Amino acid sequence: MAVTLIKDHGGGKVSKPIVAGAPLVREDKVTFYPADVVRLTGIDVKLADMKRMVRDLGFEVEDAGDAWYLTVPTWRFDIEQSADLVEEIARIIGYQALPQASLPKPEKGIRAIPTPLQQRVRTARRIMAARGFLEAVTWSFMAKDHAALFGGEDATLEVANPVASDLNQMRPSILGNLARAAQRGADYGTPGLRLFEAGPIYLGDGPKDQRAVVAGLVQPTMARHWQGKAAEYDAQAAKADLYAVLEALDQPPRRFQVAEPRQGHWHPGKAARLTLGPKTTVAHFGALHPRVLRALDVDGPVYAFELNLQALPNMKITATKTKPVLETADLTPIRRDFAFVLDESVAASDVIRVAEKTDKTLITGVSVFDVYQGANIGEGKKSIAVEVTIQPRGEAMTDADIDALSQKIIAGVEKATGGTLRA
Repeated sequence: MAVTLIKDHGGGKVSKPIVAGAPLVREDKVTFYPADVVRLTGIDVKLADMKRMVRDLGFEVEDAGDAWYLTVPTWRFDIEQSADLVEEIARIIGYQALPQASLPKPEKGIRAIPTPLQQRVRTARRIMAARGFLEAVTWSFMAKDHAALFGGEDATLEVANPVASDLNQMRPSILGNLARAAQRGADYGTPGLRLFEAGPIYLGDGPKDQRAVVAGLVQPTMARHWQGKAAEYDAQAAKADLYAVLEALDQPPRRFQVAEPRQGHWHPGKAARLTLGPKTTVAHFGALHPRVLRALDVDGPVYAFELNLQALPNMKITATKTKPVLETADLTPIRRDFAFVLDESVAASDVIRVAEKTDKTLITGVSVFDVYQGANIGEGKKSIAVEVTIQPRGEAMTDADIDALSQKIIAGVEKATGGTLRA
């Protein structure tokens, strides 16, 4: 048709055809068994109809009774076995002709036993839903420039044939997709969404570089009120949701340490990471960095957490689900305040951990209620004040007992942190 148009309307002339090489010819034949049609699909088709369909598709048929030997057209490189012809015949007849049948029920039933990781994912999803979050299922991909914001600059994670041009990199974090989803909700008139997702992230292309994580994200809204009330969600609320998931997974939050975040997409001073020892990072929580939000075209502030379920230690499996015996205390708890002068680099969590370990039976709680830096403390120093709750057991504690325990707390903190008791 193109040559005819050029000759009739473009003033062109037809030259002699030039053929290079020879047309491709497939000399091998595929064996087709007509009985496979009813065996594999349940559709009963007449032999004459099958032969007509096969020939219409360009095959040459050599009928040998139970088996047909077919010469395959050169353009049908996908035909290699009898089942391929069965698929073609079923497609021509129509998939609506396939008979509907249910699988037989097992005689005694089948009980699926989830792996520990699968059980963690199920528990985390249930807890997040119970705390008012909506589950989202986002792409495992994201835009390459967005992935770079979350540390995903590994060239091996680039998708060779992406489903869309802006989904060309495997995600190194779920938070980018959740933040975009929350912003779309706000743009369509549903602000303040609480979203969570449990799924994989990718830190490399190796078999051990995939991580199963659960992440929660909130884009809080500022309520219109004459008193100017603050937003209902902040970094501490994200920490509380993270701790709730850890509690449900039989991971006591007190066993973890709070440290400064190491990932660049978190807001310094408004975010932290949860560690198990000096090397293992379990989670991050807090506010996302404003620079990252601007690049994602997301309105801030945004608070979130991301928990690596595979970084959690395996807990001991008990034979029963019975809750521990409730221990009641008849005596009034005693509270004592301690203020320590420490180097700026010392974390408040270090003070809390040392104080708690002084006597795990009597000390039931340690909390920070004041942090001060100023001229009276000295350059490079800070004051951290903690409240220690002491719960007497069995009999009332005397002043001497309380003083002795207080001295142990002071000595332990000073030895572990290098600080001194503030006068």
